[in-house]
Amino acid sequence: MIRASSPRIRCARCLRLTRRDNAVHGFGRDCAARLGLIAPVPRVRAAPQDGPDLFDAAAEAPPGPLSATEAA
Repeated sequence: MIRASSPRIRCARCLRLTRRDNAVHGFGRDCAARLGLIAPVPRVRAAPQDGPDLFDAAAEAPPGPLSATEAA
């Protein structure tokens, strides 16, 4: 949760504003990871999918007891 009262500092490398509690030795989190001060956080990538997804299943499913026009 981001607190509005959190003090901000400038990153020593890129000069962007960063919250003081996210700073690592005066650097922002991204710059600290690039400099090797902390381990970089791996980016999560979705694996390619084989077969139908939920949108395909929803298109094939019969309509429920109330359609969108009846619910309104």
